[in-house]
Amino acid sequence: MSKFNKIYLIDTLNNQILLIKYTKVNGQGIKSFFSPLKLDNKLKKEDLSKFITIDIEALINSKDIENNGDFSKFEPLLISAFNFYNNKKTFTNLSPLSPLTMEQFLFNFFDRSLHKFVIYAHNLTSFDGIFILKYLLKIGEKYDYLIEPIFRDSKLIMIKCRFGQDKNGRYRYYIEFHDSLLILNSSLKKLGETFLSDSPELMKMDNDVIMSYILNPAKFSLLSTHGKIEIMNQIREYCIQDCIALSHIIHRFALLIFKDYKINIHKYPTISSLAMGIYLTKYLKSTSLIPLVSGKIYRDFKKSYHGGHTDVYQLYSNEDVHSYDYSSMYPTQMLKHKMPIGKIDKFDGNILNTDNFQTLIDKLAFVKCSIYVDKSLNRPLYQTNIFLDGEIRSMCATGTFHNQWVFVPELAYYNKLTNGKIKILPDSITKGYLFNSDYIFKDYITDLYKIKNSVNKSDPWYLISKLLMNCLYGRMGLKQEIVNYTFLTNNEIEKITMLENDIKDVIDFDYFDKKLVISENKSDQVSLKSSVPIAAAISAYARMELAEILSDSELDILYIDTDSFKCLQKITELDRYKHLDFYGLGALKYEGSFSESIFLLPKVYGGIYKDSTSEITKVKGFKNKIEFNQLKDLLFKNKELKLTQNKWFRNMLKSEIKIMKTPYNLALNDNKRVNNLKTFKTNPYHFVNYDPESIKY
Repeated sequence: MSKFNKIYLIDTLNNQILLIKYTKVNGQGIKSFFSPLKLDNKLKKEDLSKFITIDIEALINSKDIENNGDFSKFEPLLISAFNFYNNKKTFTNLSPLSPLTMEQFLFNFFDRSLHKFVIYAHNLTSFDGIFILKYLLKIGEKYDYLIEPIFRDSKLIMIKCRFGQDKNGRYRYYIEFHDSLLILNSSLKKLGETFLSDSPELMKMDNDVIMSYILNPAKFSLLSTHGKIEIMNQIREYCIQDCIALSHIIHRFALLIFKDYKINIHKYPTISSLAMGIYLTKYLKSTSLIPLVSGKIYRDFKKSYHGGHTDVYQLYSNEDVHSYDYSSMYPTQMLKHKMPIGKIDKFDGNILNTDNFQTLIDKLAFVKCSIYVDKSLNRPLYQTNIFLDGEIRSMCATGTFHNQWVFVPELAYYNKLTNGKIKILPDSITKGYLFNSDYIFKDYITDLYKIKNSVNKSDPWYLISKLLMNCLYGRMGLKQEIVNYTFLTNNEIEKITMLENDIKDVIDFDYFDKKLVISENKSDQVSLKSSVPIAAAISAYARMELAEILSDSELDILYIDTDSFKCLQKITELDRYKHLDFYGLGALKYEGSFSESIFLLPKVYGGIYKDSTSEITKVKGFKNKIEFNQLKDLLFKNKELKLTQNKWFRNMLKSEIKIMKTPYNLALNDNKRVNNLKTFKTNPYHFVNYDPESIKY
């Protein structure tokens, strides 16, 4: 036995593991853990002013779609910018007759006086970035600048532009394009009402006349020359005012964060990265607390990381159905529970031959094993991924599930609630990981919740504290994968092809010589700042929070969705659940009652409110309004509901956005549970022996 490894004995004659080999898998150095961030003592308030906001106005012929069902493209009309640092406005018309172009406008940002400036667009990811990336690439090609678009989960996060090469070929300066919607996820109008309530002159301009011309170019073409000039002047002022409003919102947000945390928001392109920055700066004190997880062990932990539990148990009810929702589900779990931390012990073999089950619970273990879920359970609690009918589905089913990676405290809790009807088969454990544990988010969540409760809803800190509380959890589960978008010549592509095999695609461009090479770095090649065991534990604790009510056979639960119930009983009025009726984190809030309800599919439901007789319907992926009776007909007549909606299609490489009228077909299915249209009940799937490792996708 050494300091870092434990060598154990195996009795091969009796096929029994007497002792087990433990290995520290995340090393001994500081680089194996999250490191606290030091405050930047050189940071000054004036540094928070070094940013620019931009906005693009574009024409779209909405009448074409309404009248003809055809598509319509956005045509950029004008781009404007506001430099907050020097209070300078700039703009250019983008019509063919304009003396300036988008490329010339953007080239003005490549100035060493703007070194380290951030350029914000509110919705860079889905709108402005689509139009500007093409021209940034042209600038890079023409002047030998380095343009680096950064994507996460196929979404543009930022564009980093490096320029000004020295004699060694290194770039001395850079600017970055960020999406302000990724740090303040709300409309510009609502953000103005929150951050600029004392300065209405700075808010976004409301102008229905301008919008009528933007949405109907034909109307614009009928104007006289003088009328066109007048409308263009109004559109220009409208566009510039958007830039001004956004700049003051960002600056006030930056000042608030600087005042309390002494960090610069311009270094963080998303609200989750800002939350992580705050946590590492103010709350993380140890260099050996949160393990960085990548490579093979990341892939093991990822298999235990599941999302919220969403299921339909009853399709229809004409009785009173009561709606309940947990308050701040994920922050609550971060506050209440210890998290898996410290150096990770890996074991191979069945640890239950040498240690009791309580050790696995206390050590917040993750193990590979087989899970048994009794067929008598109508609302099984264990959630896993099942390959069924050609697709992977996340579901709660019954049966025996082999080669599962699970968080042991979650399965132990389900075992207790169901009197052994859900359990880890003792002889099935083959390997796993053990942790130390501690309350590492308690102060972070407590402080933010105090702020949220100390201000009214119109105060900026109400929105800020809510965002920061809710997004740190997701940052812990960041995928250990990077998709690279690199622009290379044919010779450069040939060289890397000889060395690498991770190239996914090579795309030609009409407008410059280099090609776009899309490559992917998997978990063995990257080490991003995330810790998926913590994210997996938090999501497991959230499912455990629901499990007590879900396993109560005396409750008639019709529908569940991550942190909410629809139930025939008034849950918090029952003696055994009155403790959940309070004001604060983790409370079960009553949201109202329906006199008639329908639950067709996960995230597809509707109801008639009992008190007001108004109705609510929600259909995932469909933006338009659906009537309650349409959903009802779908159930009772077992029809397919054929709908249409205007859908956006974006092509960043072609610098193009189109809106098209597209079909949306809605029908009942048995994707997660089996429907019984005679009783309007659903039943879980049952698998005698399911082994994901025996399936070839």
